[in-house]
Amino acid sequence: MKRALGAFILLIVAALGLSLPAAARADSFASDGDLIQGWYWLRDGALAQHASWRIDNVTVQSSMRLLVTALATDKASGGPGFNGVFRLRYGTAPSVMAGEGGTVITVKMRNTAPAGDPVGYLNTAQPRLTASVLGPVGSVVTVYLRAERLSATHPHIAFNQDSMAFGTPPNESGPGPVGPPTPPP
Repeated sequence: MKRALGAFILLIVAALGLSLPAAARADSFASDGDLIQGWYWLRDGALAQHASWRIDNVTVQSSMRLLVTALATDKASGGPGFNGVFRLRYGTAPSVMAGEGGTVITVKMRNTAPAGDPVGYLNTAQPRLTASVLGPVGSVVTVYLRAERLSATHPHIAFNQDSMAFGTPPNESGPGPVGPPTPPP
C-alpha cells in the first residue's frame, strides 16, 4: 500500500508537468530526514533535520526563480491540504549545506494537490532569489541550498533530489531552465 502511494505521488507530480529538464535539476542531494517512499521528511521536534542540494553550472540571470516541489502534512501520517513553510539558505559557498553563511529566506508553499488525490500532500512554491548574492549576471556558478523547518508547530515537509530546480514555472514563458543546454543523446 505505501509503495503504491509513493508511486501515485510521483505520477501526480509528473502529470502536473512539474518534472524539469535535466540541466535544471540538482547534481547532489543529502538529507537526514526520515526516508519514506523516496521522500525525506523533516519532522523532528528538535528541528535538527534538514535537506541540502548542490546545483552545478547555473547561469546567473537578473531574475532567479527557484522551482520547489515538496510534500507537507500536519503530523506523521497526517491529513491532506496543508500549506508547507520552510527556511531556505542559499549561496555559492559549500558551507551553506552545513547551515553556515549564505542568504536566508522563508519559503511559503501552497498545497497544489489535484482534486481527487487521496494523499493531498503535494506543495509547490516559486521563490525569487537575489541574483547578486550568486554572482554577476552571466556568470556560471554552483549554487548550494539548504532547507529546514521553521518551528515544531509548522507542518512536516518532505523533499527529494528533484525538489529544487532553477527555471521558468510551467505556466510562464521565459528563458526556461537556468543552466547549460542539455546535449543531445
